[in-house]
Amino acid sequence: MKKTTLALTISFMVLTSLFIMQCSCQPVGIQEGKTITYSYIRTYSGDGTMQMGNADYIIESINDTSLEFTIIGRTTVSALIKYENGYPVYASMIEALIYLPPQAIQASQQGNIAWVDNIDANLMVGLNDKSVETFDLYTGTGTYKSVNITMQFTGGTLSLFYDVNTGALLYQEFRYPTGDIVTQSMTSINYTSWLLSNTNYLSLILPILTLASIIITVLVCVVRRKPKSVGAKDASSKNALVFTLVAAVLAVVAVFVPWSQTQTALTYLPYSLPTYFTYNIFTPAPDLNFLVASVTAHLAAITTWVSVGLILLSSKKTLLRITSVVSIIFAIVSAALFLLTGQSIHVGMPLVLASVALLALSLVTSAKIITITIEPEKPSHNKPEADQNQL
Repeated sequence: MKKTTLALTISFMVLTSLFIMQCSCQPVGIQEGKTITYSYIRTYSGDGTMQMGNADYIIESINDTSLEFTIIGRTTVSALIKYENGYPVYASMIEALIYLPPQAIQASQQGNIAWVDNIDANLMVGLNDKSVETFDLYTGTGTYKSVNITMQFTGGTLSLFYDVNTGALLYQEFRYPTGDIVTQSMTSINYTSWLLSNTNYLSLILPILTLASIIITVLVCVVRRKPKSVGAKDASSKNALVFTLVAAVLAVVAVFVPWSQTQTALTYLPYSLPTYFTYNIFTPAPDLNFLVASVTAHLAAITTWVSVGLILLSSKKTLLRITSVVSIIFAIVSAALFLLTGQSIHVGMPLVLASVALLALSLVTSAKIITITIEPEKPSHNKPEADQNQL
């Protein structure tokens, strides 16, 4: 028991030191090193013929002041966008303005697009009028809350549709004075590793295993539950069961609630059930720490429910203690790895730590039960005999 207490103390000290680390949130959607694919269609007004193709936008670098990328289509072109105070001030091609920072998106949602006049770009000299509107835009990759900025130039009319959560360009349309129309729509964001890509079916595996552990534990307990034994240790046994059961519930809730929050969206564990329902083309690829944190958080929930079953069905307290310690290790590892991602803390991680505290209490209670059980009773039948000898 002393070794277990020491291990838990060291683990909590590590977590406490990690809490001191400064947290910061990284922008999502448009990420350095990613390739964004747009499909384009040009419709000629003369005969109605269409020219179709794809263009890859490779993000070279992105920060608060600039965005550099390479466009690979029929030709290869390097492009640059510059920003000041959250607004674009330069674009090598206005039709390639593929990202707006949160400040520009917020102002646009409020109907303020005066910042458009300050952009140094081709065609902007002939800007005659501009307008903005917000609505839900449906595309082949999902439905997005978007802001549409329309600019009328001497050389044509350009409409740009941005996702309000990420600032990424979803769709654009350019109408030439001749009647020709060019449209461009985002079709995919490609990540460097399939493991780090949030795909729908992968987000179902861990939740199914977690929920299955609950169902199996309940069914087995209903079918094979032994009659309760009465005795002096019943109160302690009930306490251990209550602590572990509440810890199991908290551990399961933790994998379904947000673990972080940015200015525009909540962040759930990768490969979790909420990810399945909230996934869209802009769902960012998680880093490896966050991915492993998700796996260990789900394993913590599963093993905690195994502990519940062992309390109800098994008399082997050693096996119960080992399972509980394994659950605690999984939970602590998930919390520590999440802190290493540098994201802000929401309700998910505190719930995991609460389950750790309850499991620790359950271990202490279990240890008391074992102590009471193995403590030998002092013999009393020798005392009268000793008294007789004295006589």
